Amino acid sequence: MTFAVPRSPGRRCAGASVVAAALAAALTLGGSPAGAQEARNGGRLQVSPTEGGSSTPFEVDIPGRPECPGDSPDDGYRVNSYMVPASVDPATITYDGLGPAPASFGTYETFREPLFDTNTNSFVSAQTADAEAPDEPGPIINLPAFSFGVYQPGDLPPGRYHIGIACTLLNEVVTVWDTGLVVSETATDEPAQVRWRVLDVEGPTSSTGLSTSALLAGAGAGAVALAVLVQRTRRPRADSRSQPTPRPSLEDR
Repeated sequence: MTFAVPRSPGRRCAGASVVAAALAAALTLGGSPAGAQEARNGGRLQVSPTEGGSSTPFEVDIPGRPECPGDSPDDGYRVNSYMVPASVDPATITYDGLGPAPASFGTYETFREPLFDTNTNSFVSAQTADAEAPDEPGPIINLPAFSFGVYQPGDLPPGRYHIGIACTLLNEVVTVWDTGLVVSETATDEPAQVRWRVLDVEGPTSSTGLSTSALLAGAGAGAVALAVLVQRTRRPRADSRSQPTPRPSLEDR
């Protein structure tokens, strides 16, 4: 269910410039769009307790200094939460006013939801505290206790997920704190008939927020560009040349 890189020095320099441009273009194609701010991995999100049922409250703790690069009142940063399949890079999630987009539950492959507090309010588009001075970071405050009690049987499919907190700007991720979680079915749990536990793995696969596959794709494209350039230079030539907001219940969507 869906709702959101013997020739002359001159030639060597020219060739290096072409290689650099090719690598930059490859990384742009494999990563974030040109001009976009790359997301930063803030570290692994700490979850306590580390396992439970759908109604078990849990708290999250951001390592180091929990802050966005700027604050909400002056710079427009927001604090969001997410839960997505393990195949989704948290740095690539985009947000709307209701959380990760497009919102979807009930099917594992397309599952995209925020975290919900123990009162079933979604934690989305929360504001930071005021920065101490202009151009200073905005502290992240008032993270609530969460649970999966908002879900009914079948809403939260079994599988491995990313859950976490993200600083966003213009609905795109700037910094993300992530951890892995596995959900399994159990008929004895209420209300969602699931149990969950935190996985002993790190979150996003890159400190810049780019996934391993994206980096490999970019590097591969760069290697191809370099190989083509080298091959061309060897050919004989005749001439030279990147607070919680209430949300409608799942049933209302």
